[in-house]
Amino acid sequence: MSIQPRPALLALSIAAASLAGCAKDTGEYPSLERRPIERAGAIGAPTPPPPPAPLSPELPARLDTLAAQARAAHARFVDQLPAARRRIREGSRAPIGSDAWGDAQVALASLQSARSQTMLPLADLDLLLTERAAQELARDVTRIVATRDMVAALVAEEDAALGALVPARP
Repeated sequence: MSIQPRPALLALSIAAASLAGCAKDTGEYPSLERRPIERAGAIGAPTPPPPPAPLSPELPARLDTLAAQARAAHARFVDQLPAARRRIREGSRAPIGSDAWGDAQVALASLQSARSQTMLPLADLDLLLTERAAQELARDVTRIVATRDMVAALVAEEDAALGALVPARP
């Protein structure tokens, strides 16, 4: 003889087991009530940006010094340029190894040296910019970028002058 469960009794047993889990509150679960932060509407509200950091006290003097160094080096470059152009033009027509050719090479090297003196403040500005950007000093970075752009323009002008001087040899 086999015992077969009755469908009604089976359904009643499942329902009773299911309701047993809901019948007792042990206090182990968090409340579903709104938390104070949810009532205030602060979720997703943007936080105001922090006030800008004050400009570093030593920065303006440092930038002025670097800009003055770059301008002085650029002035030396510009002063040397006319004589160097003449010597390079004369040397470009002379045979390689001649005195005129050697004078042209010296003039070109002298101009390149003057250009490197303008590059030194630019390298210092790049380093300063990297340091201040890493420290997230936005006002410092803005001021450094402005000075760096001015020095980079001087270097670009020197690069253009040097590029126009270097003769193409056959």
